[in-house]
Amino acid sequence: MIKSSLRKADYDEDDIQEALDAEMSLNRELMEEADQAIQDILLGKHPDLNHGADQNFLQRIFDFIRDEVNYIKLDSKGNQAGIDQKQKDLHDRLLAFFAAHEPIALQNVQRKARRLVNQQLEAQLLVPPQGVQQPVGIQPPGKQELRQGVTQPFESGTGTPAGTAQASQIISQRLA
Repeated sequence: MIKSSLRKADYDEDDIQEALDAEMSLNRELMEEADQAIQDILLGKHPDLNHGADQNFLQRIFDFIRDEVNYIKLDSKGNQAGIDQKQKDLHDRLLAFFAAHEPIALQNVQRKARRLVNQQLEAQLLVPPQGVQQPVGIQPPGKQELRQGVTQPFESGTGTPAGTAQASQIISQRLA
């Protein structure tokens, strides 16, 4: 529904993809580099390998090959009538460029996945599980202190205003 609305509002496919990409994994600069590489190949140039290539970069090139490069000639009945050699050569050059980037894209995607996993692990180590409070450097009371607090709640001083103030001061000093 969102895609349809954006298309009706005359947004191009790239802008729609970017708007719907919640993780922002679609890098507009990388897509422009893929477009430039395609343009260079169309002009007969040999673009350098892009060491930042990822699956979106490869998809951009593959989509162009699939949608724009048709080297099979058809007759009026829709039967294969031959091959357009210029288009076939273009197809082969684009496909070779695509294939050269597959290992690079795989390494980059793996590196990105490792980074995300490490970030998640770090976040899990820093955030305690639900229901568990972080310690604040206060020693828990011993068994004898607990028993005394239950049997003589006001005699230890913790149930009085002065005792509460003293406990608060001790906590503040330990946190500082």
